[in-house]
Amino acid sequence: MVTNQNIPQVGNIKKAKLTDQIFDTIKELILTEQWPAGYKLPSEPELANQLGVSRMSLRMALQKLQTLGLIEVQVGNGTYVKEISVSTYFEEIGSLLTHMASLQDILELRIALEGIGIRLAVQRHSPEQMEQLKRCLHNFHEAVLQYDREKIAKADADFHECIIEMSGNKLLTMIYRLCSKTFLDYFKVTTTTTKILPPDYDFSDELHMRIYKALEKGDNEEANRVCIETIEHSTLSWGHNNSGEAK
Repeated sequence: MVTNQNIPQVGNIKKAKLTDQIFDTIKELILTEQWPAGYKLPSEPELANQLGVSRMSLRMALQKLQTLGLIEVQVGNGTYVKEISVSTYFEEIGSLLTHMASLQDILELRIALEGIGIRLAVQRHSPEQMEQLKRCLHNFHEAVLQYDREKIAKADADFHECIIEMSGNKLLTMIYRLCSKTFLDYFKVTTTTTKILPPDYDFSDELHMRIYKALEKGDNEEANRVCIETIEHSTLSWGHNNSGEAK
């Protein structure tokens, strides 16, 4: 038998705060580019009048938009819509991920993301993208010849990100870029705190070349296999300290 005691109690449904409604309205105008980057917002009294709200509520909504980085206040000149760039957010979140990630976390995540990315890249890449990848491969090769660890780290990151972009999947590319700072930071740390010999880089150079050729031939199986081998080599072989223990 169902009694009132068995029925979950619910509270009153509250209307959204006026500040949040203002915030959502202006944010939508910015994100849909009805108010494009560089657009100067109406003055505070004028905008409050247009929206039919108090200046206090409007001011609080504008503060939230400013904190989010969607608008900027130029003292004595007005409030403007900012150019939306996710790179700043990626850098900040990427720094946080670097401190949270373990060796195994990085290995598994790279295999997951790049495994999917390279399979799609085999199917979808364009001649122009292959030319771009070839330039990345050349830069990596030159960095290896110079034994320049900073350049090697940067060229390696560019090469793998180029493959992800070749996948044609915008969401995958965005997620990879979010994580790429963690990958790059880890690479730099391990290559400057461990004894990495030229043969290690030479082998990595060979692996990168094999990835390029597999993509060029459209060999999905070979591209995926060598991609994983490359990730394991750079993450595991270079991710050990001088005593041979994983970090």
